[in-house]
Amino acid sequence: MLIKTRVPAAIVLAPSYSTGRQLFSLGHEFCHFLIGQDAELADLLFEEPDEGRALEEDICDAFAAMVLIDDALVKRSLDGGVTASNLVRLFEASQASRAACAIAVSEYLKVPGYVIIAEVDRAESAVRTRIAAGAHGVLPIRHGTVQEGTLLEVAARTGHARGTGQLRFASGAYTDTFHCDVICRGGYVFAVMVNDGPAWESLSVHPGVRGGFDHEYCAHCSAEFYPAGAACQLCGSHTCSTCRRCSCEAAAPPRARVCKACFLEKPGSYFDGDSCLDCTG
Repeated sequence: MLIKTRVPAAIVLAPSYSTGRQLFSLGHEFCHFLIGQDAELADLLFEEPDEGRALEEDICDAFAAMVLIDDALVKRSLDGGVTASNLVRLFEASQASRAACAIAVSEYLKVPGYVIIAEVDRAESAVRTRIAAGAHGVLPIRHGTVQEGTLLEVAARTGHARGTGQLRFASGAYTDTFHCDVICRGGYVFAVMVNDGPAWESLSVHPGVRGGFDHEYCAHCSAEFYPAGAACQLCGSHTCSTCRRCSCEAAAPPRARVCKACFLEKPGSYFDGDSCLDCTG
């Protein structure tokens, strides 16, 4: 806690925390102090929604993680991609807290997603988020939210879980579906969740694509997506994460046609000869 009313200002840390957590809290609170000394920055934050409180917390978290963890160590730990096992690897190799490691790893996400630390509450048979470091505009998950019905809960029982799943908000609602990689170690759950191109499937943090671009547009549904896996050998494009097609014309469904009975335009797959299925049925 930063006590601004003291002269000079003081930071008070809870003695029950681990050394790693104390260092993280110290860096976080010191960043609050630095922001308070910069009138121009404080004014800019005040113009943000909720007077910049959420953004300031994110800045302070990122500052603490940057101070505590050497970037070279993060890169070495993430050799092979942003995965739950590599998140554990970073925590074990550093002296930083789990929260600091999650925030540091989240900086390497190339797509919307979360890097999560959750605590297993054996007494209540619950898994509660300690920190959910989001990237690329995902909605925040409140500290202490019970992750009922998620793969975090599954991993707490089995030790490891992979697949597609969601996170639970404090309101009881759930996020969109993400690709999930989850490990339970020492009473804590370490998880990486991304909306596309999971490293545990493609074996890279973010696969390179033709032309040096980090995203593609689908020729069929016009969706923007981050490619994963190998490109099609015929057309050179990746499979769209929305409609699951590459740019090959052969992969597209039949073109829309005009029914000669009702004179309405309908998808080509709706036809039996020159008439649509509605008219022939």
